[in-house]
Amino acid sequence: MISQILNSLELNQTFIVQFVLIVFSYLIIKTVLLSKLQEVVETRENKTTKLEAEVHKKFAQIDSMANQYKEKLEVAHEEAQKVYQTKRAVIIDEQNKKIKEAEAKIAVVIDAKRKELESEVKSAKEVALSKVSELSQDLLGRLVK
Repeated sequence: MISQILNSLELNQTFIVQFVLIVFSYLIIKTVLLSKLQEVVETRENKTTKLEAEVHKKFAQIDSMANQYKEKLEVAHEEAQKVYQTKRAVIIDEQNKKIKEAEAKIAVVIDAKRKELESEVKSAKEVALSKVSELSQDLLGRLVK
């Protein structure tokens, strides 16, 4: 029965040799080419996925570093503002003291000038009063004559 089928298909004993050669060729090709090809594909896949995972880790690290930088920058800005406000307050206090000292000096000068003017006015008043008495004496003398 099998021989009838093989004869009808016109298959003879060379079929077995051809089959063995094909299987042998397949095994050689599989070990030489396909295994190497499979190895290359797996290596490529491992490198790309591992690199992708490493890239995600690096991005996470970069984000973390950026956040730390921002926090440090904010702290430095706050410290700078505190130093600025402190120095500003010191400078304002110094300027206010200088202004008060200048006002005190001006007040002393004004008081001295006022006293000087008051004494001049007083002496001028005394001179005028003494002249008034002389003039009134002179006027009385003329009226009496």
